[in-house]
Amino acid sequence: INNTDASLFLSVCFSLILTEQRHQLIRQIPLEHICQETDSPVLGLDKHVRNEPSNIVQSCRYITDIKGLSPQTAQLVTTQNAYRLFPKADRH
Repeated sequence: INNTDASLFLSVCFSLILTEQRHQLIRQIPLEHICQETDSPVLGLDKHVRNEPSNIVQSCRYITDIKGLSPQTAQLVTTQNAYRLFPKADRH
């Protein structure tokens, strides 16, 4: 993990952050290689409730807690990562 390929990204959805083993994975992946999942309907807070894009706020909160970052830093860097991954995305 220390030699993470510059083109590799880990998409973090809420279900990815529910176990300690996964917390360790998030700690090891540099923030510059993390994106946040917003549109997976089955990877949300509760397996019986459809996931919504607004849940990204909670997954961001967990990333900041796990990595010891400010929410602003996590939001900024993961947004920049998404634009690197999807360079044609609308940036408004």
